[in-house]
Amino acid sequence: MLKWITERIENKDVAIKTPIGYLPKADSIDLSGLTIDKSTMEKLLTIDPSKWLKQAELAEEYFKQFGSALPKGIKDEVVELKKRLQDASRR
Repeated sequence: MLKWITERIENKDVAIKTPIGYLPKADSIDLSGLTIDKSTMEKLLTIDPSKWLKQAELAEEYFKQFGSALPKGIKDEVVELKKRLQDASRR
């Protein structure tokens, strides 16, 4: 994983943009010494927007308890995450 992080810093093409951020491409993680095949890696790196949307809604509900003490940036991040997930769900 550190190799992937380093390659990302060096702007190598090792990531894909997803609604939750950049994730490794299935073949960009060094699996040397592991018994994980490419198919399994693809499953591990798959984003289900509907499941993530449910979690984002739960987070939003949880954050309500903090009222005005919740930093605006956190609230904004959840709102933007939900928008990206909703857009991805429509595709």
